[in-house]
Amino acid sequence: MVIPSDDPIALHDRVEKVRNLSKLIFKIVSRRKVNKDKPPNDLTAGSHDPKEIDVNGGRACAACTVLVGLVEQVAEVNNRTVTNMVSELCVYLPSEYSILCDILVHLWGPAIIEKGGMENAVRISRSGSTVLPFFHWSLVERLSSACELPGVSMVCRTINSILSKMKPFIDLDGDHYSIIETFRGDAWRGRDCDDVNDMIYPGRMPMNSDILTDSNCNGIYGMDETSGSPYEDELCKGTKSQGAYLHWRFYWGSFPCAPGMAHGQRTHHGYSEEFQLCGWQRTGLASNFIPNWLSKPFNICFNGATSGSMLSYLNSIARKPQIDKPAIVMYGMMGNDVCSRWMKSLDDLTTPEQFRSNVISTLDNLSGILPKGSHVLLVGLVNGSFIYNAMSERLHPIGQLHGDVHYKDMYEWFNCMRIGPCYGWMNKNETIREATTQRAVELTNVLKDIAANEKYDSFSIHFLSNPLATVIRQWEKDGYPLWKLIEPVDSLHPVQAILPLITAAIWDEIETNFPEVLGEVNPNNEAIQKLFGDQGGH
Repeated sequence: MVIPSDDPIALHDRVEKVRNLSKLIFKIVSRRKVNKDKPPNDLTAGSHDPKEIDVNGGRACAACTVLVGLVEQVAEVNNRTVTNMVSELCVYLPSEYSILCDILVHLWGPAIIEKGGMENAVRISRSGSTVLPFFHWSLVERLSSACELPGVSMVCRTINSILSKMKPFIDLDGDHYSIIETFRGDAWRGRDCDDVNDMIYPGRMPMNSDILTDSNCNGIYGMDETSGSPYEDELCKGTKSQGAYLHWRFYWGSFPCAPGMAHGQRTHHGYSEEFQLCGWQRTGLASNFIPNWLSKPFNICFNGATSGSMLSYLNSIARKPQIDKPAIVMYGMMGNDVCSRWMKSLDDLTTPEQFRSNVISTLDNLSGILPKGSHVLLVGLVNGSFIYNAMSERLHPIGQLHGDVHYKDMYEWFNCMRIGPCYGWMNKNETIREATTQRAVELTNVLKDIAANEKYDSFSIHFLSNPLATVIRQWEKDGYPLWKLIEPVDSLHPVQAILPLITAAIWDEIETNFPEVLGEVNPNNEAIQKLFGDQGGH
């Protein structure tokens, strides 16, 4: 049902319906058991006592407030159906909620709207009416989780399976590679070219020179009838082919949101139009960092990773040291070891001693995974001290419609509930910001020391400076404001539009200081392109 936007009464009715539906949907979706006695699985919680975080309403209150505020603004400026408006804004919820939100909006939304909003819907459902056959409030009140609702439990199991591990959801032969792009598939790692044979996958040494089949999924196999040599030997033998792994957090584990959606002014261009001055395409790592290794980039990034929590995901790395090619591993925790939801003191963050232990444990594990001739690049932590000064006085997208919410207001609100993504840098207290920066410097120095003094048989270790610092220096030199570098909705991650710049900074430093890591370009690339085209996309 679309309500005419030029009628003040109709506009008020639309806003009210959107508010009611979004409150109800979120109330259902956010019902879950909370075990305050269970310790957090990493240090992103800041304080080691879980009872001291997520207070004063916490994440549920924040998400509900933001969601309802967003849909009210969208209702003011968009003449669209109520269910479509609420459904579109479900994407602002955490991943474990967003899909459920969308399902619930479309399953119950129209009936709730037609029956007069949330309160009436609750009254009707409590009475046992058949008007809402799938929605009975008594059922909701008994739930410990929205995942117990009929019709969505299987969706929850699927989501949890994908989120709880860094392996492809669809992987028939169990070789950690998939033939589909999504659900941690080939968008996150190389594309499998045979998902029923676990000996055929990207990055391995070719079997019998790949005369009969493409065992390493690089698209090259068969014989050159003129020379009588296998194409693998003729075009690839003696060249330095290797895999690439991102053991990473913060940049390639981030999430973009178009700010236009946050104040109701939705545009299909989103925020990318703000970067026409740069001319850079919003492309990712594969097409910028490793254009000749498209079959083998391996991304186990995820938002929220720390040096401690990443240890549990090492088993998602698919590498058999006896039969696979060497790999380049980029290890960069970036921010979460110094970014917490709340902290009493720096002791609540990862200490240099803990950080060293975590990194060494990771390297020890990699020594049993990586083939000889591999390289590990330790990337320094980001310096987020510029964020507050760059963003605090600017209007947050959620406040742009009415001019009433600045970033500093959002930071203080999040910190009050102890749920913010980075208490140390997104804080009005300059002393806390400086202390957080100092800890980041200390942890970076640990990485430098490890790179200089630790040795492993299967790989070399090198230190890379944080690429964002390089980008910021050039950005300011070119006269651009720092706020344009930062994701406008969360104001912590860099916008996707500058990932090519970050990539270029990394590439330049490697080429300048450690050219042996990259090796020489395969002189047969043009011949490969001519014979095999895009190599089947692998």
